[in-house]
Amino acid sequence: MRLASIRDRIKLDMETPVSPSRRADAEGTERSEADTSDFSFQFEFDGIKLDDGENTSNRSIKKDSLQKTAINDGKVIANTSHYAVVDVETTGLNRTNDRMVEIAILEVLDGNIVDRYQTLVNPGIPIPLGAYRVHGISDADVASAPKAESIAADIAERLRGKPVVGHNITFDLAFIETAFRSAGINESLLYIDTLSFSRKLFPNFPNYKLQNLLILLNIEKDEAHRALGDVISTYRLFERCKDEWKRQTEEKVRLAREMKEKEMLERRTKYANSPLLDCVFVFTGNFTLPRDVIEATASTVGALVRTTVSGKTDYLVVGNTFDIPDRKKLVKAAEIIEKGGKLQKITEAEYVAMIEKARALCA
Repeated sequence: MRLASIRDRIKLDMETPVSPSRRADAEGTERSEADTSDFSFQFEFDGIKLDDGENTSNRSIKKDSLQKTAINDGKVIANTSHYAVVDVETTGLNRTNDRMVEIAILEVLDGNIVDRYQTLVNPGIPIPLGAYRVHGISDADVASAPKAESIAADIAERLRGKPVVGHNITFDLAFIETAFRSAGINESLLYIDTLSFSRKLFPNFPNYKLQNLLILLNIEKDEAHRALGDVISTYRLFERCKDEWKRQTEEKVRLAREMKEKEMLERRTKYANSPLLDCVFVFTGNFTLPRDVIEATASTVGALVRTTVSGKTDYLVVGNTFDIPDRKKLVKAAEIIEKGGKLQKITEAEYVAMIEKARALCA
């Protein structure tokens, strides 16, 4: 189905100027290979890890001449400071039968372009009229240009050792891989797809064509549908997306902090008369009451429950520990008590009595 769809679109390109070099991302309807894993916003707030996504692992896609690994962790992407941006123009959309006619690569360090590379490429096959109408590159333009395999080593050197960024970049990498294969070159690289990244950051946009994203985000546009112009536009888009990820993450931290402060104020107001207000309880062992029930009673008097023993712990409630193999809480508590810490070990009965007394004072 997918190959047939691509062939149909190539035929259409012979009649209408839909960019073969701006490929599936131009429609913003096909998902790139990198887009099958969700980006994740992760951060720590007051020792609590917050995560709005589940899949932050990288995914490897092994090919004959180029092993590609997608970077899908938002934090890693947003903190990428040294990278290459790549864009190719082609004879069509077919990643197997079509060929590269132009390639551009930028090297970026700390937000600044430190090197740029651009060259026409002789594809060895005629350039269809549909492709020419879009990028304006003719057979005459590429007649004396180098073959892809002759510049493959230079391309590999420029991409090596840094993440490679592009808009629907798996399309570009497919043509680069063809050049590597022809030249007998084997490489591996990490890549970041701005098409996928922008989808996650701006989920309500109508589409994710490169040129439309530039308009929607008020980003300066360069010459469209030529490799150098598009690679510069992609670089600007990527820097904007990194800033947006950081902004959204900071906003999540701010909202989490405000929510925590609001809950704390409400708790302190409601349980102002409780002697256990803000006291920290940790539980270990088996209890007469179900664990979730006995822990929930702490919140009814403004107390807090934590899962690990620390210097902030006020009480370690000890149940039956006969068949508890992990005694880390007891060991940690003994260390704190020995050093003169405030922590006290109490039984279930003592805990229940403390809760009942505090409830009476709050009534």
